[in-house]
Amino acid sequence: MGWDEARPNRLNPQGLKLRFEKIDEKPIHGKRFSRFRVFADGAPEGKAYLLGSWPVGKELSIDSHEIYVNEQGLLMVHKPRPDQETSMRVGEEDELDVMPLTDEGEPMRLALSSLDKELLIPGTVVPLPAVSQDNGCRLEVRTALPDALGVLIFADGFPPKSRIPLLSVSEGEAINGLLATDQNGHAVTLDFPRVVGKDNGLLRVTAQGKNCAPSVEFHWGAQPGTPTRQSLAALSEYFR
Repeated sequence: MGWDEARPNRLNPQGLKLRFEKIDEKPIHGKRFSRFRVFADGAPEGKAYLLGSWPVGKELSIDSHEIYVNEQGLLMVHKPRPDQETSMRVGEEDELDVMPLTDEGEPMRLALSSLDKELLIPGTVVPLPAVSQDNGCRLEVRTALPDALGVLIFADGFPPKSRIPLLSVSEGEAINGLLATDQNGHAVTLDFPRVVGKDNGLLRVTAQGKNCAPSVEFHWGAQPGTPTRQSLAALSEYFR
């Protein structure tokens, strides 16, 4: 959650966050995947950076090639030339792009780290978001663990500093909860979709606002021995 939210910390005191802009789509093995250019708005120029990637369920991997940014925060594979300093697009051979090979609702997390180890800027891109919007409210379900053993639920556009009813139903088992929104009407929580006796199924999450009720359906599949909804209910009761 902290990575996706880009909360301020010692290595990112300003709470900077990577931003992604879609370039195009490419066909691979019968599927189409999106390419993105990457921006680090507010990142200082003149520094050399490394880019790390953190796919769901895998270790963080860091590329050894040095990365740079121009005045627009655009990530480039070399130091920007004078004519590239203020450009939003500098050419495919000069800028860095990413093409995450992900499924619906699956994020790719990236981190831009300065070589002097003084700054680390996280970012998350979800090429195929599982999202619902209703009357200005937005609800998204995002894979947190392989096979959707755990999912992150993001809510936006709800009343600030309020408690929003959240209903999560997986294969007939329901959990009712409350989402506490921040001053921007944003909230995030965790859910375990798996139910006892089943290794795959459908999760349906609904958030109830004053004038909206966005709802998202999300397929999950799990291995035996992973957390179940009873685990989540017991945890919620423990911390009540």
